Amino acid sequence: MLPGRRLRERLQDLPQRPLHRVVIGRLYHWFVKLAFSLRLRDVDCDFRLMRRVVFEKVRLTRSSGVICVELMKKVQDHGYRIAEVPVHHFHRSYGKSQFFNFPRVARTLVDLSGSGGSSWSSSST
Repeated sequence: MLPGRRLRERLQDLPQRPLHRVVIGRLYHWFVKLAFSLRLRDVDCDFRLMRRVVFEKVRLTRSSGVICVELMKKVQDHGYRIAEVPVHHFHRSYGKSQFFNFPRVARTLVDLSGSGGSSWSSSST
């Protein structure tokens, strides 16, 4: 498994994101890392290169923003080798993020809390 991780760039090179997005992103990262014992630097980087055999064992059940956490938790619990590689993230040239609205963030929080994470162990593929 080869997931990407965002490069730490110089402050002046970072896209100008609103403060609330920066704070929410950092809190989410640390909560997910601690709550699910993930040994990744960047859970939500959407660059992943995987062998097809991974999906013969790993079954995904979520469709919200939690799917990245579910995928990486199950991959890690199945013992697959994970090597993160740095990737560049470029400024969005068109449109804006569809995620940061209250209903989607609330759904993600509901999925993360309660029974969501506890059912993601490797025994429940």
